[in-house]
Amino acid sequence: MRHKALIDSSCALAVVKPGFEPDLAKQLPSPGKDCQHYSSLYLRMEFFRLWVITGIEIYFRARRVGNLAKATEQYADAFGRLPKTCLSLQSFYLQHVLQNPPTEPIENWGWFVLSLARTYDKLLHSLLSPSHTQCKKGAVRFNMEFGWPTLQDLLRDFHERFMAEGFECSLDHLLGVTSGGRKNLNAIRQADEYTIREFPPKSRKPLKKIRQHLENFIGRGQVPDCTNCYKLGDLLIALEQPHGHTLYHTDWSFCAICPSLGKVNRRLEKCSPPARGELEANNSEH
Repeated sequence: MRHKALIDSSCALAVVKPGFEPDLAKQLPSPGKDCQHYSSLYLRMEFFRLWVITGIEIYFRARRVGNLAKATEQYADAFGRLPKTCLSLQSFYLQHVLQNPPTEPIENWGWFVLSLARTYDKLLHSLLSPSHTQCKKGAVRFNMEFGWPTLQDLLRDFHERFMAEGFECSLDHLLGVTSGGRKNLNAIRQADEYTIREFPPKSRKPLKKIRQHLENFIGRGQVPDCTNCYKLGDLLIALEQPHGHTLYHTDWSFCAICPSLGKVNRRLEKCSPPARGELEANNSEH
């Protein structure tokens, strides 16, 4: 029987660009006749929001300031947002793309970011069907057939559509927050100090946090939307995971959430990204 590997967003970059995270890539099962890699609309949304959208925003900032490395540092510092992502992207680019420096590094960066998106869809094209989250952001794609005159126009169009407001997903159907919560959530909601001890120590705090957010949504009868669904992100991923699939991830939360829901998971060890000082010592010329 073919092994079905659901690739969490924490492992997706190791599939898309194995050279970036070689140690993590080696721990993942190789796709082939005995194994199929799967994604979902929600997992795709998480990957694009983290890596592609951040990369696009760095691209436009670099065009304004005229320097790629400076734009990366400014973005991380000014927004206080995803500094590890910025540094990881820059590190990979410097190590693997700028070995033969292009004449237009900023434009080359834009093509690099676009390649992240296109490679993801090529390698992780087997989306779970049906999609229980029906994540609308996860369905947004680059409009390659429109014939955009420039890369800048193509990236801006995708960014605007992805970051638009008003997406309506079917999370209430999955969670039942307006009707007191679905029964399949009881294992999460009823996890107490005794049952939590069954899970690895590092997974207990994330489980408590997920449980608290879930109770807050149910208590208010509030359906999560694009502004706050991330608070239940790992739970949504596990709820969408079909039985018979193994979730590959690096996050401790799944070590408690998946067993609570009767789902199979495998946690992989992830190497830490390079420190800021390591990059600053090497990127001053780019």
